[in-house]
Formats: sequence, C-alpha cells, structure tokens
Amino acid sequence: MLCGAESELVYFIIIHFQIILILTCFYVEFEGDSKEGEALVNEWKVIMTKSDAEPWWFFEDWKRDIVEEWKYDNKSDAIAKYKEEIVRLNRLLPEIKTKYYNSFAFWHPDEIVFCEACDDDLQIYHGIILFENDDPMEMSGNQDKLKEEIKSLITKKD
Repeated sequence: MLCGAESELVYFIIIHFQIILILTCFYVEFEGDSKEGEALVNEWKVIMTKSDAEPWWFFEDWKRDIVEEWKYDNKSDAIAKYKEEIVRLNRLLPEIKTKYYNSFAFWHPDEIVFCEACDDDLQIYHGIILFENDDPMEMSGNQDKLKEEIKSLITKKD
C-alpha cells in the first residue's frame, strides 16, 4: 500500500501522462492530410505568373505559368511583399485589372503572342496573387482597410 506522498506522486504522473497522450493524439490527427489540420498553421504565398490568361483563371495547368513564388509564415510579411510587387508592376506596365484584390493582372498592350491554334493574337499578363494556404486569400469585410491600402497603391503612378 502506498503512503499519502507516494499516492499523490502516482496520481500526478497518471494525470500528466493522460494530458501528454491527449495532446499527442491531437497533434497526430491535425498534422495529417485533413483540411482541419491545415487551417491550424497558415502559410502565405505571393505568386507571380506570366501567361495569356489573367491570374485568377486557375486552369488545370496554371502552375506552369508561375515565374516566382515567395513563402511566408506570417501574414504581415506576405502582405508587405504583395504590396511591393503591386507597386513594382504598376510602375512597369500601363494596364491593370484586379479581381477581389487578392490577384492583379498587369500588362502592356504591345506584349502579345500569336496563337496558331486559335489564329489570333493573345495578350500576355503579368499576374500577382496572394495565397493563404492553398487558396487565394479571402478579402472579406474585415479586410476593408487592406483593400483601401491596395487601392491607394494602384492609383499612384510615379
């Protein structure tokens, strides 16, 4: 039979073992392939594309159009890079179009390629996309301040 101090120690060890077991199960469950686990650790990416399609058209082989990709562990660094690239492309190329403010297409009207299959000229777009995990970042109602900051960047031509 255990005395008081020994039984408290055994109880303490059992409780901590159970906590470790629960945390281990939680970690294994959410580090697997489940979408729920992916949401626990966000990854942000800024992706630059060059294509005859605007960057928000995610056709089957759209990833072949990626010319540069930056990965970040925090949102503020990704947004800073996204804004930096918007300013840079806005200075280089005269035309701009956006969709939901998480992606922009920049182009010069003279930068075209001939498509033999369609017997027509195609515009070349330089795209920039802000991703959160594997999807374009949602620019919902709580992102109004960010949208306004981005709008101010594209209206300034130096």
